Amino acid sequence: MDITKKIRLTDLTERFVNIVVEDTIQNNGKDIVINTEASCYGNSNNGRERLQENMPEWVVNACFAAWGDTPTITDPPERPKQPNEE
Repeated sequence: MDITKKIRLTDLTERFVNIVVEDTIQNNGKDIVINTEASCYGNSNNGRERLQENMPEWVVNACFAAWGDTPTITDPPERPKQPNEE
């Protein structure tokens, strides 16, 4: 059985995108979902980088077409490492 990946942009706003990725198989002519993952990417520098790393080009292009060239939200400052963290 071949696994097919289906990607849906469930929300695309100027501030973020929600994406659902479903892995499906065909069984008796019907698509059966075997795995679902949901992700949210903010229109920030970090969110744009993560989107490019994790999604196919057509998804990135769709989001960037809606978002334009400039992020609309600011990434939060990095939290300093605690003494017990490596």
